[in-house]
Amino acid sequence: GDWDYPGSLRVEIINGLTFAKTSQKEPKIFIIGDSHVEQYGPRIEKLYRDDKIQEVAFLTGGGCPPVPNVLRRDRGASRCANLIRTFNELSAQYNPHTVIIGGAFNRYFWYDKRENGLIYTENAITYPLTTRQNIDKAKAAFVTFIERLTARYNVVVLLDNPVDELFSPKSMMLSSNERRQIPLALKFQNHEFTQAKYQVDIELEMIELLQSTRAHILSQADIICPRRVCRTALKSGEPIYMNAGHFRPFFAIETMDLLDQYLLN
Repeated sequence: GDWDYPGSLRVEIINGLTFAKTSQKEPKIFIIGDSHVEQYGPRIEKLYRDDKIQEVAFLTGGGCPPVPNVLRRDRGASRCANLIRTFNELSAQYNPHTVIIGGAFNRYFWYDKRENGLIYTENAITYPLTTRQNIDKAKAAFVTFIERLTARYNVVVLLDNPVDELFSPKSMMLSSNERRQIPLALKFQNHEFTQAKYQVDIELEMIELLQSTRAHILSQADIICPRRVCRTALKSGEPIYMNAGHFRPFFAIETMDLLDQYLLN
């Protein structure tokens, strides 16, 4: 299928969040975030079955920002509000040596002026993430969080994967003169486009902000959009994404090896 998380990982639901481990043994590596880190589940399952990596645990919530005091205002708000607190509790319990943090930063830190359903809270004051000033507050909170974690753990920040409607397999369909939907896989396999500038800007700014920490910073765009040119399919014509924002399990397993160096035995 096009979504295979948590797959065969051992799952507990804690405070409304998914805590998924490679086995019942104590995890040595924590991965926290939203669905953009869940994408790595199939690869980690495969590496674990092949006895290549250490014990790993995911703590995730779809659409939950791994940023302190950044909250959603919709029905997922209470669940997502538990993410950082639950991570603190579980990390104190298991004491992992490595923490990997990732999420849809291209959404959370995008200055678009429009209502995005996200807020930042500080001293009981709520700041909608619709202004540069408020987004800067959220970024500063994230950097402080990372600085605190690096005092205790080996920390990896996984920057966001590129997102664009052109990645969606729906973009592989085009109306013919008869107004029928026809697949264009053979032509589509060579389709390329330039990564959105705002995403490039967010990534570059995050790299700059995090340079003062001891965290390792990984760019998914370097693989998916090398030199900022994105490819939407393999040479075979198979699309690499399942929708505009998530890559498919086979692509994670075969290509997305960014995290491996921090997971290997």
